[in-house]
Amino acid sequence: MTPEKSPFEPNCLAEDQYIHSVAELGRQHSWTWKGKVKLKEDGYLFRFHRVFGKEDILQEILRDEDGNPLELDITQRLPLDRDLYRTLKKLDHRNLVIMVGVEAKPSVEPLVKYLQERNVTGVIPVKGGVVHIMPPGVITAQLFNYFTPRIAVVKNGTKHFLVLLQKFAPENEASNHASSSTMDARAFSVGIGKTQSSSILAPSPTAYTFSKPPAPKIAEAKIPKEPVISTTDKEISDLLSTVDKLLETTERSSTFENVARAETVQIDENGDQSKGREAWRQYRKSFKK
Repeated sequence: MTPEKSPFEPNCLAEDQYIHSVAELGRQHSWTWKGKVKLKEDGYLFRFHRVFGKEDILQEILRDEDGNPLELDITQRLPLDRDLYRTLKKLDHRNLVIMVGVEAKPSVEPLVKYLQERNVTGVIPVKGGVVHIMPPGVITAQLFNYFTPRIAVVKNGTKHFLVLLQKFAPENEASNHASSSTMDARAFSVGIGKTQSSSILAPSPTAYTFSKPPAPKIAEAKIPKEPVISTTDKEISDLLSTVDKLLETTERSSTFENVARAETVQIDENGDQSKGREAWRQYRKSFKK
């Protein structure tokens, strides 16, 4: 496939005008942003060398109000194919920044492997825009050739990335997010099939996410209700009468028992056993009444 001509730079450059190494890249395009890119629970430290677009867009979008670099969290992914290439080409280049992402420490090799095996770009929603991080590959090389053909650093066998930042125009920001349903289809088409590409590169919060699954809901234990017992007035009266009789019998039994015990003690002292036997007989009769 014949490389497409760049409208921004001449394609016929002398060999010494191409940048093939990170050292040469650093001499001509110093890095102006250093921060962390996260995929799931893993974080990778990068330096971004801007090679296309305006520096103020980079600093405005990728830093917080205090000037600290944002932590860029990959939450979605899109197929790295010709549809994406054509979509990116059509974007307003005045709102684009192209950067070379160079690894710091630790190694970013796991991230390169993850994106290359799936042939996808990592999508990072940020306030006021969106970031795409692309591993070495055919589409990545074509994008570099279109926007900035001098850059030949990101190629197979390296651990460098093309990082594309798109700033949303204020008047179009609402329409960007409103049109994200088409991007949903593109995001979910990874490994399933091709769909029509979107004309707007706005990520959807419902697209291919990497968040942890929600905890399962625990069913609440159902406590059985106590049965309602219907009691008539007569039944209550009979029950109270029975209780009174039991209490009366208990009191009488207790009285006889105390008397019998007292007389038994006296019998033991006087040696008169007949009186003790009579006391126990009276005590036993009380239970028969």
